[in-house]
Amino acid sequence: MSRGFMQAPEYRERMKQIALTKGYGKWMKGKTLSSNARKNMSIAMTGMNTTHGMSKTPTYRIWASMVQRCSYRKHRYYRDYGGRGITVCERWLRFENFYRDMGKRPEGLTLDRIDNNDSYSPTNCQWASRQQQANNRRSNKTFTINGITRNLKQWADAYGVSYKVLHQRIHRDGMTIAQALLIEQEA
Repeated sequence: MSRGFMQAPEYRERMKQIALTKGYGKWMKGKTLSSNARKNMSIAMTGMNTTHGMSKTPTYRIWASMVQRCSYRKHRYYRDYGGRGITVCERWLRFENFYRDMGKRPEGLTLDRIDNNDSYSPTNCQWASRQQQANNRRSNKTFTINGITRNLKQWADAYGVSYKVLHQRIHRDGMTIAQALLIEQEA
């Protein structure tokens, strides 16, 4: 955990409370605590303790990254998560609860929010492959044919059409998705 995360403005009051309860003496504005005291306070305030023995596992790293990008304003992806109002449910602020709900990360899968505009919670998260995540990006443009909505890559795969060719027909030639797929069906 970076020092910046521990000293972010929204955590200062919590640090003060922990400093007093952990016996680090009197909290004094402007005073710097030792790095060991800061580390212990960070562990206490975020629930990132090592009693579970999993702090070096992929599951733990995924959890810690999720918490940071939603709550630490200086995180490089905060703008795309916390900055958009994406939060982590209160239960999941403790790793043990996250682990209880999601289990160990299956090999080759990553944490995915089912609804990209909703927060991290047991009802909105799943372990997903990189391909599933790529299909669930906000930046994907979707197309609907006969009530079925898919992104361009999914339509290309479903019809056995080259993604590049399909993309060119729609964006360069101005065809609709149905026209671009129909040409391939007639060929």
